[in-house]
Amino acid sequence: MDWDDIRVMIEVGRANSFTGAAVSLGVSKATVSRRIATLEAMAGVRLFQRLPGGSALTPQGEEIISRALRIEDDILDLERALRSMRSRPNRMVAVRMSEGVASYLITPVMAGQALGPLGKAAMLHGVDLPPIKIVGFDPSINSDIDIIWQSGGKLPPGRPNDRVRKLADVHFVPFLSDDYMRLEKLPSKFDDLYRHKLVTLDAYTHFRGDGWENWHNLLSEGDMPAISTAWSCSVGHLTLRGAGIGVLPTYSPLYADGLRVTEITSPSMIASLWMVCGQDTAKDPLVKRCMDGLWRIFSSADWMHP
Repeated sequence: MDWDDIRVMIEVGRANSFTGAAVSLGVSKATVSRRIATLEAMAGVRLFQRLPGGSALTPQGEEIISRALRIEDDILDLERALRSMRSRPNRMVAVRMSEGVASYLITPVMAGQALGPLGKAAMLHGVDLPPIKIVGFDPSINSDIDIIWQSGGKLPPGRPNDRVRKLADVHFVPFLSDDYMRLEKLPSKFDDLYRHKLVTLDAYTHFRGDGWENWHNLLSEGDMPAISTAWSCSVGHLTLRGAGIGVLPTYSPLYADGLRVTEITSPSMIASLWMVCGQDTAKDPLVKRCMDGLWRIFSSADWMHP
């Protein structure tokens, strides 16, 4: 089957006229008639009624043209993708993420370092991501893919047709440092933390469910005011330097040997990482390659869950 025959059929269906289709395509009416005759011979039925003032689709023609239009959409989408790759040979995939995800998870992958859960997974499984541009949560900056924290078993916000995929469930526990262990009496249970200096991340206030409510209560009712910061790296540094007990992801010791998990039983504190991409953007071959690569890395990582 010749795609040009299908194009002719689509144009005749749109123009309701062999003559109109010929003008639109820049060919003769005889060429249009010949190509339609070829399709009708293949189908064994009339696809168009010939009328004094033009033409009209038969029921069989309606069925065939609906399929032809879907094929046309796919071909046009492919052409757009190919033109996009040609016109933007050095294009980078813009991925929106938090500072912590960028610093501790994605940057080692981009640098080719076997550091942290994702860096090790990428090296072990040979995952090669396309060039990535990390963008923050400034709404004025467009992104192709968003990596979003969400808690409480909820789906991330977005549009109904977005492509959404959970990347990982990340567990959080209280950490302290060797310096803090030498200076302070250690807690024997989770509720004892209210007597200690606590270090937290501003973004944790959005986490709900599981043990997060317990943590929020400790911060508000503790004997000492908590240290709260907007940067996850600051939580790690403050905890490592003995400023207090901080809640961090369980994989944090991969970046700092001096961090110690408290020997108390903590309520479950979990937050999920989700990957979100717009329906049309996800059709871009480069974006799709990035999404598939991120999924492979995240799904094969050792998150050091308790």
